[in-house]
Amino acid sequence: MSRKESPQTPPEAPEAAPPSNGSAADVSPGSVTGEEVGPDRVTAQAVAGEAPGETEVQAAAAVDAGEAASETDTVDPIEEPVDELAAAKAEATVNYDKYLRAAAELDNVMRRQKRELGERVRYGAEALARDLLAVVDNLERALQHAGDGSAGLVEGVELVLKGLLDALVRHGVERVEADGAAFDPTVHEAIGAVETAEAEPGTVLQVHQTGYRLHDRLLRPAMVVVAKSVTEKPAG
Repeated sequence: MSRKESPQTPPEAPEAAPPSNGSAADVSPGSVTGEEVGPDRVTAQAVAGEAPGETEVQAAAAVDAGEAASETDTVDPIEEPVDELAAAKAEATVNYDKYLRAAAELDNVMRRQKRELGERVRYGAEALARDLLAVVDNLERALQHAGDGSAGLVEGVELVLKGLLDALVRHGVERVEADGAAFDPTVHEAIGAVETAEAEPGTVLQVHQTGYRLHDRLLRPAMVVVAKSVTEKPAG
């Protein structure tokens, strides 16, 4: 008697494990792409976390290279201000020296102009005074040669001479003292020498022409005769 075989039911498929909280670490490597992943790669990713992509590695390498280049090319930020300060001090020193030289030159120019202006004012009548001295000389000669019979004329000439000399004195013209004074080559001009024991050698004995000065400037020297020592003659 044959036995009827009951139909076999297929085994039930195991239930799929519920997905975790969506973490990328719960997804097995290669589950997305379907590639077969070796155990070495799985272990490296498990230790380091998610491995960086190729683009990120290249970007990091570029950043490192840029930093290295910038460290090599960049000037030390401390040395650069020091160099600029030294250059500024040197330039300031040069400019100050130029200022001092210019100020000194300007001061010299102003002093020279002031002195020249004062001299023009002080000695402006020099040419006129020289011309008037000739008139004074002629009046003095007229008085020396006047006779007793022309007393009125002599008195008139004396008044003219006195007035002229007074006018010269008011403008700074003065006589050079010579008669009886020691010979001074700066204001006297010797036209002769006379041996005498009555005066010291070098003493002015005679004045042939009076000398005059305008303030401290000599207009003309006095022409004089000077005394000299007596030469002893050998007994013969």
